[in-house]
Amino acid sequence: MRDRLTRDDALLGGAETEEALSRRLGRALSDQTIDMLMAGTECVGARVLRALQLRARIFGEDARKYLDTYVTELMSQPKIETSIVPESASPRQRVKLLGKLHRALVHADLPMKTRERFASQVDRFQAEELDRSQLLEKLGSGRPSSRLGNKGKPRPEAGHA
Repeated sequence: MRDRLTRDDALLGGAETEEALSRRLGRALSDQTIDMLMAGTECVGARVLRALQLRARIFGEDARKYLDTYVTELMSQPKIETSIVPESASPRQRVKLLGKLHRALVHADLPMKTRERFASQVDRFQAEELDRSQLLEKLGSGRPSSRLGNKGKPRPEAGHA
């Protein structure tokens, strides 16, 4: 909606439009509607990522505060390390999602201490996943791994066909 109502980095209708949209979205965003917005997310990390994406594009301070609280509650869940990425995901998929989440948190317009705490938390989860899966060691050793897409075939050396 923001894209459709913005021309040359200015909101059509100016401050009046922004105020009206802010009030409307502030009332529309609630515990009931957030579930609809998070439909299709299969883990806490995906919900946090979607909430951060919404926060970057939403109108109104009340809506932003609601999403800040939502992200804080998600990231403060007990045993979050077991639910932040889908259990069924491969180690590579888990590391990739944690990387996306870390990047989004680092660039999020959250209070600095909150942003740093959450980014550090996700960074720790990613490091633990890398250690547990030994993904970096597998990549560094050149050992075949069907999960990495090598299918057990040796890679051709440079200059050899």
